[in-house]
Amino acid sequence: MEFHTETVEIKLTAQKENGIISFCFSNNYAELKPVELENLKRKFTEDYRPNETEVKSLGIGLYNVYRRLKLMYGNNVELQVHYENHMFMLIINIKTDAKGREEI
Repeated sequence: MEFHTETVEIKLTAQKENGIISFCFSNNYAELKPVELENLKRKFTEDYRPNETEVKSLGIGLYNVYRRLKLMYGNNVELQVHYENHMFMLIINIKTDAKGREEI
């Protein structure tokens, strides 16, 4: 992990539109190597299971949030990871059911 003196802005936004609740987490100054980005994306696949080393690494909290949402909402949860020009963005979309279930 490297330390920097740049100002970092972390944002969380949420919205509901067309039956989809979206959460967007962004960090305006992140440094990820390509292999780190791929490893992070791999954590959000159905067949991923963390090993002992990975449990102690960065990103395990995101994995835990994702797994809990999958347990609650099943295939109605979609997670996207974007990274470009030091901007990291994590988007979680939750489709609500026909009854308008919105509690999270």
